Amino acid sequence: MEAETRIRVLQVTGGLGQGGLETVAMNIVRHMSSEKYSFDFLAFENNRNYYESEAAEFGCRIIKIKKEKSIFAYYRQIKDVIRKNGPYDVVISHTFMNSGIVLKAAKKCHVKTCVAYAHSSDRGTKNAVKLLTYKLLRGWINRYSDLRIACSQKAGEYVYGIGKQFHVIGNGIDTEAYRFNQETRDKVRSILGIQDELVIGSVGRLSPEKNQVFLVYVLKELRELGANAVLLLVGEGSAREKIEQTVSDNGLQDYVILTGARSDVPDLLCAMDVFLFPSFHEGLGICAIEAQASGLRTICADTIPAEVGITDLASYKSLNDGPISWAEEIYN
Repeated sequence: MEAETRIRVLQVTGGLGQGGLETVAMNIVRHMSSEKYSFDFLAFENNRNYYESEAAEFGCRIIKIKKEKSIFAYYRQIKDVIRKNGPYDVVISHTFMNSGIVLKAAKKCHVKTCVAYAHSSDRGTKNAVKLLTYKLLRGWINRYSDLRIACSQKAGEYVYGIGKQFHVIGNGIDTEAYRFNQETRDKVRSILGIQDELVIGSVGRLSPEKNQVFLVYVLKELRELGANAVLLLVGEGSAREKIEQTVSDNGLQDYVILTGARSDVPDLLCAMDVFLFPSFHEGLGICAIEAQASGLRTICADTIPAEVGITDLASYKSLNDGPISWAEEIYN
């Protein structure tokens, strides 16, 4: 058998769902030479697998493990994976504070280049045990990483610590793919049953930190102001039931469209009139950049990193202003 001459890279992502960090990890694979690099992914069993088939098409091996709550059990798992499937020349960990565990295990397995990639900022935890755990893991990340990358200054300072050295690499997109198209807009709106309505929308995993429930209340206030508005939410996740319940409780079933996970996000953005991004925290927020590329007025919570505002289409507003204030800004 011919010896492997390519540089072997293991990317630890936790999953291959349609999220920001998974998209970045896939872009690394898409845009690097398959003749020079060989990529594997390490993900948890039963996690979202949106990108799994595409990764396999690129020749990536996808290694699945059970999710362990114990730091030391997870550490042993990572070492076992590297020893069994390696040797690896590079390990890239995209897993927030768990990167400390991943990179410590990688160094113990003699991986030459260990890379930490920060995609998230403060997740709002106030639990003392959690904060102490983060302090330990932050120390491991800084000790065992050879290269530290962040998608924003805010994400880097939170994961690595203020004053630590890291490189900020903005999450790039194919701007041509997101260019507005009137024909696409008309087609998608027709399929969705939308005519002259004002479409406020958002894209992202349906989860508590993304705060899509807030948008249901913005929609309610918009309609009370007299706007013929509908809400278009693109994505799937654990908060779907909560969102649906809030929609039902407010009698908005006819005015909210939940598309689930979709591969045609650029087309769906063409159908919107305003993009709203109300997350409690984000490492960056690539979907807001995609929205601007599509020409959408984009209103972000002031918790979103400043790097997202790459055009005059973006503005920032406090969540403390409440749904009425957000609705009035859209309406006016």
